[in-house]
Amino acid sequence: MNIKNFSDMFLSFIFTKRCRFCNKICNVTDEICEDCYKDLHKVEGEICYNCGVSKLLCNGNEKKHFYESICAPYYYDGASKLSVIHLKHKATERILNPLAEDMYNCVNHHYKNLQFDYCTYVPMHPDDEKKRGYNQAQLLAEKIAENMDIPCLPLLRKDFKTQSQHDLPQMKRSGNLLGAISFNTDCNTEIKGTRILLCDDIKTTGSTLDECTKTLLFQDCAEVRCVTACVSYNNAKRKD
Repeated sequence: MNIKNFSDMFLSFIFTKRCRFCNKICNVTDEICEDCYKDLHKVEGEICYNCGVSKLLCNGNEKKHFYESICAPYYYDGASKLSVIHLKHKATERILNPLAEDMYNCVNHHYKNLQFDYCTYVPMHPDDEKKRGYNQAQLLAEKIAENMDIPCLPLLRKDFKTQSQHDLPQMKRSGNLLGAISFNTDCNTEIKGTRILLCDDIKTTGSTLDECTKTLLFQDCAEVRCVTACVSYNNAKRKD
């Protein structure tokens, strides 16, 4: 046994390290367990800024969105899907920080020549947020904004409850949110002519991001760019 292996074994007796994706115990020197490493689906190469998937996988049949572009570090599958599900149920720093860092790096890569004025996030209805105890999109946005050194503001609010987008077929998702999102006047912020980064945990059809974007554009912001932790394979020729 070499010195490095002995050191890793010694550390494992003292510290318990858990995989940032599945929460299982892993090697003390690793962030990801072996199973999740094999099951991690990154969005790589040139991407379609309308749907967020790789151009090599894009079907090109998703409707044109109101936001200017979207990017995400991962597909909503495998290890990254587990991580987002864990974040929804328990927002620990161990899960939150790496996901936010991956999203920040994604913004730096795809929007590197753009200067953002504000960062904001997809809102939850107050009752739902109170029940969960937090809004995971807000937590991600705050971390990203801190790294970007820009304000993270609650520019949007959700005025009434809607059925979960996840439970609806694609054709009904847009209508489900119609009129549910409004501009948060309590924020006391003028956004005319600004460029805004809109954050969420998952993008599936893009209906939620569209509704948020329309609300911001109605306040005369110049443009909205989006970043999520994951994008679904909804518009992709899936690579198994």
